[in-house]
Amino acid sequence: MTPHFNGEHPASLDPESRILLPAPLRRAREDAAEGAAPVPLVANLEPEGCLCVRRRDCWERHLADVRGLGPRDARARRLSMLMGATAVEVHYDRQHRLRFPERLLRRAGIARGDEEERSVVVVGHFEDLRFWDRERWASFSAEAQRCYAEDLEYAQASPASVPPRSPSGESPAVGSDGFSPGGALPGDAGLRPQAPPSA
Repeated sequence: MTPHFNGEHPASLDPESRILLPAPLRRAREDAAEGAAPVPLVANLEPEGCLCVRRRDCWERHLADVRGLGPRDARARRLSMLMGATAVEVHYDRQHRLRFPERLLRRAGIARGDEEERSVVVVGHFEDLRFWDRERWASFSAEAQRCYAEDLEYAQASPASVPPRSPSGESPAVGSDGFSPGGALPGDAGLRPQAPPSA
């Protein structure tokens, strides 16, 4: 049974680079895993700058969506390369703690530095968990709240009838996998065909 995670929950990164899963999320995990063998997990860096932990089968589907675009697609190659470079297998210990590699924590802005512990936020994202630096989450969630009505309208509309929004506008269009389906990626200049100049 796949767990269903909800809510935003305060947590902390301890001196050994571990994050204890908050109690409500532990209960959801335990209910789903009752009597079952441990499920392999994969952590990776998401475009929004957080860490995501998925079951391996969910990760494989997520990766297949990108790789399905084909090796001739430069954007897909770049995306799958970064996804592979930042993906790592993780495991819960008996106390429901996850240990993350230091390099991955630094990419997500939640490395401890000189602090004994670092405050983080764990967000339940249905089948997966997102681990955020507290300040980065506050900024992201404020922006998401501001754009809530517009994003809901976009999600409910037919994709064919709604053009992707420019990153320089309110916020980029986001696909079901968390990436911009038609918008530009960072450093994307030159990868998309340009319209000829008007006469």
